[in-house]
Amino acid sequence: MSFKPIPVDKKIEAASKVVSGKKIQPVAKEIGVHRSSVYVWKERALSTLEKALEPHKEDSKFKHLQKTPGENIRDLRKKIDKLN
Repeated sequence: MSFKPIPVDKKIEAASKVVSGKKIQPVAKEIGVHRSSVYVWKERALSTLEKALEPHKEDSKFKHLQKTPGENIRDLRKKIDKLN
């Protein structure tokens, strides 16, 4: 079995589908990869998103009005896990 590189846009599409509620197995089958690859892409995407959304100094005045990105990501992960 040979290694077939998957374009980044396909990985993003797969991770987005899973985060939005689609089951991992059908998404993996659609792309032609093992489901463990899709799990990895999803976790990387969520981790990167969490880092990207961390508050910066200029955002600190709004910090008390919203949950922290970590809390939002944990809530999102809980919802995703319930769907899987």
